[in-house]
Amino acid sequence: MVARETDDEDAVGRASAREGVMSKEQLRDEVMTLALAGHETTANALSWGMHLLAGHPEVLKRMQREISEAVGDRPVSAADLPNLAFCDRVFSEAMRLYPPAYMHARHVVEDDQLGGFTIPKGAIAVMPQWVVHRDPELWEDPLRFDPDRFLPERSEGRHKFAYFPFSGGSRKCIGDRFARMEGVLALATLVRGIELSPVPGRVPVPECAVTLRAKDGIWLDIRANAALS
Repeated sequence: MVARETDDEDAVGRASAREGVMSKEQLRDEVMTLALAGHETTANALSWGMHLLAGHPEVLKRMQREISEAVGDRPVSAADLPNLAFCDRVFSEAMRLYPPAYMHARHVVEDDQLGGFTIPKGAIAVMPQWVVHRDPELWEDPLRFDPDRFLPERSEGRHKFAYFPFSGGSRKCIGDRFARMEGVLALATLVRGIELSPVPGRVPVPECAVTLRAKDGIWLDIRANAALS
């Protein structure tokens, strides 16, 4: 996505780093990373989450009850997170079914064997969250929207990499905890005072761009409900 720097630009970048000042190219790259990894991915997760809630009104009502009991009439805040456990599971389940980062790639540093196949040094290994998160060997009834599959008692024994929306290992997303906090709080804020339903004939089609988007957008019928505000 970012063009390779020329020798002159690279030299400027190294000199700037030594002086503790970013070059223009470094600043550009940081802004692009923040916009893409810090905002677009969360926005996509929220959009897909709203889509799922529109088709599952019982889950939406359960969320709203939890929010009402935990927050009351005041704005949702980070201090409420421990009391929004179901909202957290809803957000987790939305990212399982529609992971904003739908695959990751890693450079293989030494020969390895996997499932009877040789993976040679220098190859690119692709790990698709979209596939793993929907694997029936790892998930019971994998296509069903079921936030309670993330309850501790139902998560016991599940492989640590059956679910990896933020990747894993030493290259795991540095903003995973912030993104989860931001996502849960934003979702709770968005749904607390509304009625939500899908628009007939507007079924979103996943599009594998840089992130997992809806090809023609996500269309929802959203109505304010004063009784829930």
